[in-house]
Amino acid sequence: MPGDSLKTYRAKRNFEVTSEPAEGGESNEDQPVFVIQKHWASRLHYDLRLELDGTMKSWAVPKGPSYDPHDKRMAVQVEDHPIAYNQFEGEIPKGEYGAGKVIIWDEGTWTPLEDPRKGYRDGMLKFEMHGRKMLGKWALIRIKSRGSEKQPPWLLIKEKDAYTKPASEFSVVDELPDSVVPLRDAAKKSGAKAAAKKAAPKKAAKATEPTKSAKPAPSAKTAKSKSEAAGAAEASTGNTTRQRASTAGLPGQAAELPAALKPQLATLVEGVPGNPKDWLFEIKYDGYRLLARIEGKEVKLFTRNGHDWTHKLTHLAKVLQKLKLKSGWLDGEIVVVDDKGVPNFQLLQNAFDSSRTGSIVFYLFDAPFLNGRDLRQEPLETRRESLRGLFEAGAPDELRFSETFDARPQDLVASACRMGLEGVIGKLKSSPYVTRRADSWVKLKCSQRQEFVIGGYTDPKGGRVHAV
Repeated sequence: MPGDSLKTYRAKRNFEVTSEPAEGGESNEDQPVFVIQKHWASRLHYDLRLELDGTMKSWAVPKGPSYDPHDKRMAVQVEDHPIAYNQFEGEIPKGEYGAGKVIIWDEGTWTPLEDPRKGYRDGMLKFEMHGRKMLGKWALIRIKSRGSEKQPPWLLIKEKDAYTKPASEFSVVDELPDSVVPLRDAAKKSGAKAAAKKAAPKKAAKATEPTKSAKPAPSAKTAKSKSEAAGAAEASTGNTTRQRASTAGLPGQAAELPAALKPQLATLVEGVPGNPKDWLFEIKYDGYRLLARIEGKEVKLFTRNGHDWTHKLTHLAKVLQKLKLKSGWLDGEIVVVDDKGVPNFQLLQNAFDSSRTGSIVFYLFDAPFLNGRDLRQEPLETRRESLRGLFEAGAPDELRFSETFDARPQDLVASACRMGLEGVIGKLKSSPYVTRRADSWVKLKCSQRQEFVIGGYTDPKGGRVHAV
């Protein structure tokens, strides 16, 4: 009985102090769930829990899972947890069992590949995982105890399938370190907005006949006020104030421009988590990440690690001044394109080696700060809309707006690979800008690159004792 198997779990916890659930949760026998919680207790570890017979069978995995079948990760079996525990994320108070921070690192469903009860009893449990980070076939294998262990030791091993990756190329715990809860909540919010939009009655649009003298009307998105519409109309005549008008009435919070900014980094995944319609997709440029800090007439260019490269890219600093921004942080990638229009990393390196950087162009894809406003908490779509406004009056050829594509991610990746590109970047439409690696930006890379070791030999010259 689940109640009996939870006796040890309850005995270890004071539920008047900890917010961990004492019981509860609905059983999902047809589609059992799993959760992996990243747990900063006395030592960081990952708690793998599989729903079976009304409870969450649990193992503590010190190093976390690995997609390399050669990595046999220790998994120490611990007490059963209630099903409700798969929703627990928070802080276990000091002095309590397992004190420390807990996040939901991954969640999803799992499918036994053999009789799960027999496998669990015999110490050979094989299963397939359907999560955001954990995919494919895995095995939990109980090993012989050395006698000193208080809890049964198992091994968590990746079975060979299409998802396996060498540890030298991919570490899932390093590439995907964060909680999946924000992704889950963002997907729900995006779905709710889409449903509300679909259910709302459509307003009949007034039909208007364009005339030769009529100026193009600003879109509903950019014409948030009469002043913005007037500014956009004025810009259509070629007036340079258009770029100023396009940033008027920006969203976000008024804020001082920070002296430094770390970029958001994408995580490497096999497939887009959640509904692809909630994501935007861009080319993964084969170049160097670059952030531009603009304050008045001063423009500074920084690498992702904070190194000042302004002196190396003076031509980009000059063209950024032409945007007429009061202030801002702009995020993008610098590249050199070949004669086919494809970014070429070797050409980029050659440009720096020869100090001839005039061929380098700057693709911009985000604007964390713009004209005295902090846009980091605004959705990605809002930030990109504000950034696009800087290009409405035209921009120097060295500055380009990174366009997105409306197609299935797998089709985009296939096209990118055929063109010799690195792959595709997916970004959650509703996500804020965070200054760290996060699951709301993902990398879908081509797998055609390989590493080679090149060896050779020379004929002996008579100085070797064992010449061949």
